Amino acid sequence: MPLGYGLALDTCVPCGMGTYKDSIGNSSCLPCPTNTNSIRGGYSEHCLCNAGYFFTSSTCEVCAQGEYKSFWGNHECIECPDHQSTVQTGSTSLATCACLPGFEPNTNGACSACTEGKYKNLIGSNLCSDCPANSNSPVGSNVIEACTCNVGYTGPDGGLCTACEAGKYNDVSGAQSAESCVDCPLGTVSAAASDAVTDCVCNVGYTGADGAACSECGTGTYKD
Repeated sequence: MPLGYGLALDTCVPCGMGTYKDSIGNSSCLPCPTNTNSIRGGYSEHCLCNAGYFFTSSTCEVCAQGEYKSFWGNHECIECPDHQSTVQTGSTSLATCACLPGFEPNTNGACSACTEGKYKNLIGSNLCSDCPANSNSPVGSNVIEACTCNVGYTGPDGGLCTACEAGKYNDVSGAQSAESCVDCPLGTVSAAASDAVTDCVCNVGYTGADGAACSECGTGTYKD
């Protein structure tokens, strides 16, 4: 019996796909090793890696996340295009490559970074999402925590940002606690959501420069 043939009902027939036979004789065909397949009538060297697997020194290993292989054979896995990855290992198609966190599909079929004020935290074809109200983020943000409060507002990263109350200001963007809004200097007041110390102006009955402590009007004078 030739190589690649096994005995079935006293007849020599080709080994089926996924099996092989290396010896002449009436022995049965053997299954190919794990994660491999073969053509009909094959012998051991025809047992090649399945799609989604590549050949190492002795075995077929799964393609890593961010790679794919769509054909049968011992070839290397192919990397996804720039700024793309697969969700899992062992991918068998280019179609499984999707935009990385911080990137979204563009009209050219590639992936572009999320613009300022947006974020995307998953691999996929979904678009970037707007940051919560009164917060902003840098280009390419990949977590909602990259959305930090605008100046004049305070709150946790990626959370609800509220305006500094009247008489306070905040000139730093980013994660803040409610106490991060700073009191205006003595004798001054500011509007809600003030973002600079110079928004603190002298109260009625006080005089001085914007953003600095104001002194009371002197005896016999007033300011309304």
